[in-house]
Amino acid sequence: MTTAAIQKEVEQLLPKLKSGEQQLVLAFIKDILTADNVIGNPASISEYNRDIDAAVARMDAGNKLSQEEVEAYFRKW
Repeated sequence: MTTAAIQKEVEQLLPKLKSGEQQLVLAFIKDILTADNVIGNPASISEYNRDIDAAVARMDAGNKLSQEEVEAYFRKW
């Protein structure tokens, strides 16, 4: 699949997701972009703690899905 085809499909599918699901997709993409911290270059303790603090802040701000929402989402697959 070409990059253009992938971008087109993402543009078509992303609006069909709920806001929380879109945020998960965005977080996943950002994680992929920083994958060098996982492959061959592990995160330092300060980077690890920074990532955890950022995740906790996102959750405290309401950017999370309940267990029930996650289960309902995956039942649709």
